[in-house]
Amino acid sequence: MAKKLGLVLGGGGIRGMAHIGVLKIIDELGIKFDAISGCSIGSMIGALYAAGKSALEIEEYVLEHSLLDVFDLSFSKLGIKKTKKLEETIEEFTGVTTFEELKMPLYINASSISTGKERVFHQGDLFTAIRASIAVPGLFAPLELEDNYFVDGGVHNLCPFPILPNYINKYLIINVSDYETFDIDDKISLLDLLETSVRIMQNEIMKLRLRSIKKSDYLILTPEVKEYRTLEDKKKFPEILKEGEVEANKRIEDIKRFCKVK
Repeated sequence: MAKKLGLVLGGGGIRGMAHIGVLKIIDELGIKFDAISGCSIGSMIGALYAAGKSALEIEEYVLEHSLLDVFDLSFSKLGIKKTKKLEETIEEFTGVTTFEELKMPLYINASSISTGKERVFHQGDLFTAIRASIAVPGLFAPLELEDNYFVDGGVHNLCPFPILPNYINKYLIINVSDYETFDIDDKISLLDLLETSVRIMQNEIMKLRLRSIKKSDYLILTPEVKEYRTLEDKKKFPEILKEGEVEANKRIEDIKRFCKVK
């Protein structure tokens, strides 16, 4: 059976700008995917890519917009609730409002805190799925949908390769949630402690999930974005994006072999 290639874009907040850098090299190599899965920031970039936008177009788009441009900064007690600006910005850029309008299959995960289960979105309204997947606890208020409340997909599945359809049997995974270990000192903040603790848990869960597939059936790219936080100033977007290019170029022979590029 011919191998079908899936692209997996992991969660990690603004670190996800590195996805774009990797995809720029992927585009240069002419690699095509049979389906995409995305978690959190990976769901957003996955949606732009699945809509047919090139990595270069996505780069230009995100560098032109800051978080202040696309978020209504009105907080409920559980976090940002209004996201109409973000929805309108994505729709204006892509011209797409539903999964069915995308140029390639896209699968997005979110976590229900009502049932404790993962939900996979792959049809219907696109932004609803993105909004559910990016609902980082403490930053975004949970999304209420069909008597459920959804939070960030990374709670269950940081790099959601298992949610891709059964016909996908090779996975190019981009993990932007690596972490730095540290000793406790006066320079360490509570935010540092919380972020690193969560990332350790997420990465350990990912390793356990990867045991379900052959090592020859996946390739993980891990851009060097450990030093960046979930939220970063727009000034750092270009350097985070560049780390994706650096990682892809460093692993370019691995990518060519894995994706069978001559």
